[in-house]
Amino acid sequence: MKFLVFTLFLLSYSIFSEGQIQKITSLIYGKSTYPSELLNANDATKTKTILWSFYLIQTGNRNILVDTGFMDKKYISSFQISNYKSPVLLLKNIGLETSQITDIILTHSHFDHIGSSHFFPNAKIYINTKELENFQKSDGFKQFAKVFEVRSFRNQIIKVDVNYYFSPEISIYFSGGHTVGSQFVHIKTGTKEFVITGDECYLARECLDGVGLPNKAAYSVSNNKIFIDKLSEIQKKNNKVEVLTLHDFELVRNSGIPKNGIVLIYELENAK
Repeated sequence: MKFLVFTLFLLSYSIFSEGQIQKITSLIYGKSTYPSELLNANDATKTKTILWSFYLIQTGNRNILVDTGFMDKKYISSFQISNYKSPVLLLKNIGLETSQITDIILTHSHFDHIGSSHFFPNAKIYINTKELENFQKSDGFKQFAKVFEVRSFRNQIIKVDVNYYFSPEISIYFSGGHTVGSQFVHIKTGTKEFVITGDECYLARECLDGVGLPNKAAYSVSNNKIFIDKLSEIQKKNNKVEVLTLHDFELVRNSGIPKNGIVLIYELENAK
């Protein structure tokens, strides 16, 4: 009987460990200046330096992207992005091939968040239902139409109506402030807590100070305000929560952007 209990314990521990978050990494594919009037900025400067990035969450058996960046040269040029690196190259720098990405959580469907999603053939894509419907009506969907058709046929499109509990450590929540179906990701590890904001928040410190999106950058200012309040609520429960945006230059202000574009955010202690 003791042997059976011990065996069941080892099995459950193994399953839990495989699903446990091992690493969270920011993958930075460039930087540029951007109009402050389109950010949740709280000063009088006309422009700010921003990052262009996405995130990789690694468990024992999954490689999960939160957004994907983009590789379209016209956007690199029009937004005057410097230090540009292909998202695919960034992943190779970590040691991952595109076929090894298992999941993509899309915070919303703007080009810099969805633009490389078709390069990951084995990944399930998690997108808000309204966001997908709105995206399908846009001109930008044309280049993705075939990809989404194939993914849908393979049951690789997961439509998120409101909230989605991806795993015991990862939850996806509807926000709907920046776009009609924008969403954010709440991560709880054993020791730390993170919120990946999508573009509900461009600048983390300002977001925590209650500065929301301006009208020009919001689909719904009221929904963005609800998100800001939700973030404040999360912070009150755990004042060590780390807010991760996809554009905040403060992430690398002191160290600079690494040559390989990789910034380690979190690593499970026994995974080192």
